[in-house]
Amino acid sequence: MPFIHVSATPNPTSFSNSQILTVICRNNIPWPLSCTLSSLQEAEVAPIIAGYWERAEFPHEVVPKISKLGLGGGTIKGFGCAGQSVVEAGLTCIELARVDGSMSTFLMVHNSLCMLTIDLLGSEEQKQQLLPDLAALKTIGAWGLTEPSNGSDASALQTTATKVDGGYELNGCKRWIGNATFADWVVIWARNNETNQVNAFVVKKGSKGFKTSKIENKIALRCVQNADIEMTKCFVPDSARLPGVNSFKVRSSILYGETSSLFDLFCLVRHLCILRRSFAFSAV
Repeated sequence: MPFIHVSATPNPTSFSNSQILTVICRNNIPWPLSCTLSSLQEAEVAPIIAGYWERAEFPHEVVPKISKLGLGGGTIKGFGCAGQSVVEAGLTCIELARVDGSMSTFLMVHNSLCMLTIDLLGSEEQKQQLLPDLAALKTIGAWGLTEPSNGSDASALQTTATKVDGGYELNGCKRWIGNATFADWVVIWARNNETNQVNAFVVKKGSKGFKTSKIENKIALRCVQNADIEMTKCFVPDSARLPGVNSFKVRSSILYGETSSLFDLFCLVRHLCILRRSFAFSAV
C-alpha cells in the first residue's frame, strides 16, 4: 500500500513552495513515512550502526523493522509492493541514507535492481513466484552485472550461458555485487553462447557451482556486503531465465528508469535550493 503522498503533480519542478517544504521539512508534515522511518533510523539504526561499520557487517535485525513500513518493491505496482512514485522512492532512499548510506544502498539494490528487473523482464509466473516475498523482505535480492575484467560494460560480458538439457550452465565471475553474500536470489547477466546476446537468470542461493565471497577491507559503505561471485558449471533451470532479455538493449531500459528517478530528485533538490535562503542569500 502506498504510504507517501507527496503530490499529484508528477513533475517536481512544478511543486509549489509550500509543497516542497511540506515534503522536506519535518514540522507538522502530513507524511507518515518521514516520522516513522526517521524514528526507526534514530531509535534502531543510529545506536548500533557504528559498530557494524567498524566490523564491516550488515545489521540484519533491522530488515524486519524496515519491512513493517512497507518499503519493499519501491515503484513496482502490485504483488504486495509499495507502488511509490519515483520521487517517493527517492525520498525514502534519502531518509535511509541520512544515518548510514549502506542502508539506502541495500534497499536500492533489492528494490530498484533485482526486483525491478524481474518486474520489467520476467514472466507472469516468475513475478508471482518471486515478487511477493521480495516485497515483504522475507527474501533478499541482488543484481550481478559487474565483472572483474570489464566492470559494468554489458557489451563486454565474459560470463557465459550455455544451453543444456533442461536449462543453462553458467560460467564466469562477478565482482562488487551488493547484498550477494546473503541474498536469496541473484539476477545474473550472461552472454548466450549460441546467440552471442545477453540473457538474464534468477539464480537461487545455494545453487551448485555458485559461490560468493565477501570483499574485505573496504573504506566506504562498509556495511554493504559486496561480494565476488564465481560460477563454475552452475546449472539453472529453463524457468530461471528472464524471457524479456534477449539482447543488450534491454539493460538500457532499466538504466533509463533509474536515470529518470535521479533526474526527478535532482529537480526536487534544485527547487528546494532555490527556495532556501541562508545568511540572506539564496543557495543557488
